[in-house]
Amino acid sequence: MRWAAARGWPAWTTDAAGSTAINGGEVLTSGAQTYGDPVTLGASVSLGSSAGSIGFDGTLDAAVAGVNLTLTATAGDINFTGSVGSAAPALQSLTITTAHAVTFAGTVATAGDLTQAAGTSTTTLNGGSVGGNLSLAASRLVLNSGRLAVTNRTDLDRGRRGRQRAERCGLDHDRPAAPGFWNVHPLSAGQHGGDGGCERARAGVLS
Repeated sequence: MRWAAARGWPAWTTDAAGSTAINGGEVLTSGAQTYGDPVTLGASVSLGSSAGSIGFDGTLDAAVAGVNLTLTATAGDINFTGSVGSAAPALQSLTITTAHAVTFAGTVATAGDLTQAAGTSTTTLNGGSVGGNLSLAASRLVLNSGRLAVTNRTDLDRGRRGRQRAERCGLDHDRPAAPGFWNVHPLSAGQHGGDGGCERARAGVLS
């Protein structure tokens, strides 16, 4: 299935057979967007749901270089069951403007930035590579397995919503920290940020 843009639909679902190609523009729904098959992006695109979740049950890749993907789930989750950007060329950037929980069940790869501007629950990652900056704002961060390699700066901002716990892949800060972002250097599973993997900058809030 190939399409460019859609607005105002109550929901959108594709089944597991075949594939879906989105060639730019916007796909905006009031309800959930569920992509049951592999998705390729032929140009930069924005997907948004005002009251539902956005889910990718297959892989998500760019068909050409320079593709930017923006996702907004105002009142729902964003779930990636398959890998994101694993086929060349990688996505140029992936931006999540807001969501409840965000789950990358597979690896994620971007040539540029990976950004989550706002999140009200847990963001889970499972390794991959970010060619630019990694910036995540969520109430809880879990680096579940594997290595997440970040070329430039990594900013984790939890606001003032309690203690940061980034578990199972290098970070386990159980104590309140002074105001500041944590710049997290790439860590392998089992390493601890307190053993030289992290440094605190003077911006934002992590507590």
